[in-house]
Amino acid sequence: MTKMSKHQQFLYTLLAVVSVLVLSVEGQGEGHDDLLVSCLDFTPPSLLNVKELEGAWYGASRSPAHKFACVEMKVALTQNDTKVKITTSHAALNSTLINTAKEAVIDVLDLTNPNGFTVLYNLTDEKPTTYKILEIGADKKHALMCGYTNPQIQNASFGLIMTRERIADKKWLEGVKDEASKHFFNFAKDSVVDIQQSDKCASSAEVAVPVLSTILGVVYSFLRFMH
Repeated sequence: MTKMSKHQQFLYTLLAVVSVLVLSVEGQGEGHDDLLVSCLDFTPPSLLNVKELEGAWYGASRSPAHKFACVEMKVALTQNDTKVKITTSHAALNSTLINTAKEAVIDVLDLTNPNGFTVLYNLTDEKPTTYKILEIGADKKHALMCGYTNPQIQNASFGLIMTRERIADKKWLEGVKDEASKHFFNFAKDSVVDIQQSDKCASSAEVAVPVLSTILGVVYSFLRFMH
């Protein structure tokens, strides 16, 4: 066997060290991915303080994006706190006129179902969607949710951040998104999109009544002038 020169020994040693470093980095990356929980695999906690869900929530961020703006979700307990009524409203993208409101009622016990809870709104064209509450923030100002319409398609799931404020502080929201991306697949930084919200978001009924009142006032003044 030919004896290796010191130069060859150095090169082989260097190659071995580089190989170990590369494998180490790859291993760390895989380990990090293993920590990210998918919506299908996530098991909701068996205990949930439903009272913390009551009230109005506003869509802050979603992955992937959708075609809605001014997303609002109102949660109310009914029937001796055994049922949850969910009323969701939204406007079309790039609009502040809320023209869609839909309702659904689910059992409180379903909120902690390991397989998630299915929401079927009262609109005929709505597909049933399965949701899971990933967590309610310790600050009680935000909630992380995920969902899917087809459990057979892993990539069809979505992540959703709801906040108590219609327009969340940007720096604070970035922190929420950053933390969520460390634990759940559906909150990757390059795919989470902020939902369009505005202080001008209002239902079509709220907008129509003042306009109608103004028109009637003008007509009334005109008729009085004619007489």
